[in-house]
Amino acid sequence: MPQWLLEILPVTVSGKLWRLPPSLNARVHWAERYKINKAFQESLYWQLKDAGIPKCQRINVTIQTFSCHPQDLDNIAASFKGIGDALIYAEVIPNDSPEYLRTLIIKSDKANSKKEERVLLMIEEIE
Repeated sequence: MPQWLLEILPVTVSGKLWRLPPSLNARVHWAERYKINKAFQESLYWQLKDAGIPKCQRINVTIQTFSCHPQDLDNIAASFKGIGDALIYAEVIPNDSPEYLRTLIIKSDKANSKKEERVLLMIEEIE
């Protein structure tokens, strides 16, 4: 089955760099959180479109973060909402119900330097 691997580009909002939307633990005002989520969704939408990922009926998704200060997996999972919404807006899947988004795998690895920090998104179409 086809697979796509993207490095999620970070977004800058109010002078701060975000590699993922803020987790529920992030101390961010609701209006700022909204701006960050919208900027992130728009950026990822265009990355998905540029990658040429077609409409899929069912997918597995893996998010792998590389950070000097790795996040807890539950915080990364809480950040998935923006990724899931971008997958829907880019028409990769009709919605993020278990019927279409079958599996979500989250991995967190330590980066050796700030230059190596990144977030990878792997999308695998399944039958």
